[in-house]
Amino acid sequence: MMLSMFATHRDGHYADDPLVMPIPAYIGDQFSLRYHVALESMKVGKGNAAAAQALLEMVLAAGLLVDCGHGRLDHQQTRKAEQAIAKATQEGLRFKTWKLSADGFDALCTMITEHDFQLGSANAGDVIRVLERVSELSQWATATVSKSR
Repeated sequence: MMLSMFATHRDGHYADDPLVMPIPAYIGDQFSLRYHVALESMKVGKGNAAAAQALLEMVLAAGLLVDCGHGRLDHQQTRKAEQAIAKATQEGLRFKTWKLSADGFDALCTMITEHDFQLGSANAGDVIRVLERVSELSQWATATVSKSR
C-alpha cells in the first residue's frame, strides 16, 4: 500500500466541516472549463504554451488527487497524457503549431473525465492542498525556464 504525501480529512471531523465536503460546483466548473478549453484548442491545432501548461497542471492534479484516495487512474494512461503534452509542446515551440495527436487527445480525454469527477467528489481540503502544490510546481517551472533563457 502506498502512503500519500498528503494528509486527508476523512476521520474525526464533522460533516459540516467545509474541508471534508466537496468544493462548490461553480469553483470546480471554473477549473474544468479551463481544462476543456485547453484540450479543445490543442485538438484543433490552435493551442499555445498556456493551453499545454493547463493540461499538464490537470494531469498533475488528477494524479495527486488519486494519491489522496480520490479516483483511479491507470499509470500507463497518465504517462501517455504526459507524453502527448510533451510532444505537442516540442512541436509547438519548434513549428509554432500546438496540436495533440489523436492518441494524445484520447489519453487526455480519459484524464480530464476522471479529473472532472474528482473535482465534484473530492473533499475540499485535499483539492486545496493539491491545487496549491500544482501551483507551486508551475511557478517553480516557470521561474526555472525564465532563468535558463
